[in-house]
Amino acid sequence: MMGDIEDSVVLELGCGTGRFVFGALMLGARLGICLDIDEGVLEYAREAHCSHSRQLCRRVVYMVADALHNPVVSVDTVLMNPPFGVYESNRGLDMGFLSSALDVASSVYSIHKYTEKAVELVKTRAVEKGFGVVKIGFLELKIPMMFETHRRRVHRFKAFYVVLKRGLG
Repeated sequence: MMGDIEDSVVLELGCGTGRFVFGALMLGARLGICLDIDEGVLEYAREAHCSHSRQLCRRVVYMVADALHNPVVSVDTVLMNPPFGVYESNRGLDMGFLSSALDVASSVYSIHKYTEKAVELVKTRAVEKGFGVVKIGFLELKIPMMFETHRRRVHRFKAFYVVLKRGLG
């Protein structure tokens, strides 16, 4: 993780079950912040973390808040898998999450649905906020049929991850 996790304060925007924060704590993060707009999912995350490791659970702060109006002022690293913004109801949310992350962190690790335009938009947004692109990688993801909008047993799509660092832009 290029020195961005160990002894750091890590924020997961739109954390859902908080897997990124929990993984960061296992890798030596000092403190994890799970931020999600859904109070129920945060409670689920807290119960899952605490049932697995009371010691790690004590190093997590759970915040009910909108990632687009992030109340966190400063962290070392943001880890996130934002909503991909492919449906009308969440169009552009991924870029909103990215802007929020770039406002508060020194390093940002993010996953996005792949299009050439999305890659360019992420790069442009990063440079505008004083960040440089350290790494971009491409993946093929699979999601089993679990939402009413899914039409196939397994939905396959291309995604990309990006590592951004402040001051490299």
